[in-house]
Amino acid sequence: MAETHTFKAEIKQLLDILVHSLYTERDIFLRELISNASDALHRVQFEQLTNEHVRDADAELHIRITSDEEAGTLTISDTGIGIEPGDLGRIFDPFYTTSPVGKGTGLGLSICYSIVQQHHGYIDVQSEPGIGTCFTVHLPAASDG
Repeated sequence: MAETHTFKAEIKQLLDILVHSLYTERDIFLRELISNASDALHRVQFEQLTNEHVRDADAELHIRITSDEEAGTLTISDTGIGIEPGDLGRIFDPFYTTSPVGKGTGLGLSICYSIVQQHHGYIDVQSEPGIGTCFTVHLPAASDG
């Protein structure tokens, strides 16, 4: 007679184990945010080629990374495709993606969010479709303790 066993795991725990066995938190965090910005630029380039109503084809496409040590912020902004207002509330959900099938897992921003929370920080996101997106990460000052 065959036995059935139910396996239950906390997704967050599995992600933490997987992620921390491969990369440092800083590697993961920066790679994911920059990768998302790069994808947004590629998507706007495609739109420029296929949709005449998308912004000027000569518009500058860029990713800008700035930090403010006093304020404890790191800002990554792009002039990519932007995030639709209806998607903004879900972008940090595990497995949520707007990428085509096979192009993304929907884990990158969820992992970034988790890392920032573990360090008692938060992420502000501002985005306008067709204009770009700005992620500002706020982290408290490290204690000298």
